[in-house]
Amino acid sequence: KETEGLLLAEPYAGETTALIDNYLFALGEMSKFCKQSGIRLVFVYFPSYFVVYKPAVSNRIRDLLQAGCARLAIPFLDLTETFRAAGATKALHLAPVDFHLNPAGNLVLAQAIAEGIAPFVRGKESAR
Repeated sequence: KETEGLLLAEPYAGETTALIDNYLFALGEMSKFCKQSGIRLVFVYFPSYFVVYKPAVSNRIRDLLQAGCARLAIPFLDLTETFRAAGATKALHLAPVDFHLNPAGNLVLAQAIAEGIAPFVRGKESAR
C-alpha cells in the first residue's frame, strides 16, 4: 500500500529502485524454486487503474518488470492493452470509492489470464 504511489512518480528515487530490485530478486528466487519443482511460472502484469484510464501515465514499472522477466526467462503476460480496450466501453473498477476491480473487471481479468496462459497449458511457449 505504501509503495504503490511511488511507481507512478518519475523519475524513480533510490527507495523505489531498491523496492523494484528487491522484488526482482524475490521473483528470481521464486523462479528457481518453480523450476526445481517442475512448475511453469508465468508473470501476469495487471495494470493499475491509472495506467488503464490515463494512457499518459508512465509504463516504466511494466517495462522494468518485463525486462526483469526476460533476464530470468519468465514468460510475461501484459494485460495493459486488454484492460484499456475493455475499459473504453465499460467501468472495470469500483472507482471513485475504491480502485479495485468490480465484477466486470474481474471477468476481464479472468478471461485475459485464461486466454494468455492457454498456450503454456498446451505446451506452447508464447505469451503476449
